[in-house]
Amino acid sequence: MLQKSNKRNHAAVFRSATFCYKPRVLPALLNVFLAPSVWADCNAHLPASTPDTQFSLDTPAAGAALVHDGKTGLTWMRCSLGQQWNATSNQCLNDPAQAWSFTWTQALAAAKSSRYAGLSDWRLPNKKELASIVDLRCWQPAINPVVFPDSPMGKFWTASPVTYSDQFYAWYVDFADGSYGNLGNDKLLWVRLVRDDS
Repeated sequence: MLQKSNKRNHAAVFRSATFCYKPRVLPALLNVFLAPSVWADCNAHLPASTPDTQFSLDTPAAGAALVHDGKTGLTWMRCSLGQQWNATSNQCLNDPAQAWSFTWTQALAAAKSSRYAGLSDWRLPNKKELASIVDLRCWQPAINPVVFPDSPMGKFWTASPVTYSDQFYAWYVDFADGSYGNLGNDKLLWVRLVRDDS
């Protein structure tokens, strides 16, 4: 059965397993994919698992923004690949000139070739590292929105392959709700790179 949509509640479209195409719905769908953190919210009555005080922010070069995690000793890109840091608005904006989703192999290659902020030691985080920036008091996306603004609320690749498979599957962390799982490595997911603090 098709789900009827309206202008006031585009979120309902995505709660349904199926939805119908309507000319007025398509712009709303595109807005979700181009600005997928639109419904982000955090519960101030719950303790933060990734409080602001755990992180220090750095903008070492134009168009670059880093965050240092004092708890894990890791340095993260504040924006996911395919987004560009805007220092004027303190936002991660979508860059139409860049890919925003990658297969697992492409994600590994993108990390290896990245020279973001003039650094060459970027890598894809493992499952434990990526899960360390999940903040379960927040949802859609389940991440600290001050430290990681405008983060997509979808699945992000990790560097961890599924060891009991034939190497055609890898682990992801889903920042819609903080869950994790594995998928075939030909699927297109989001990517956030990390490096060891020096």
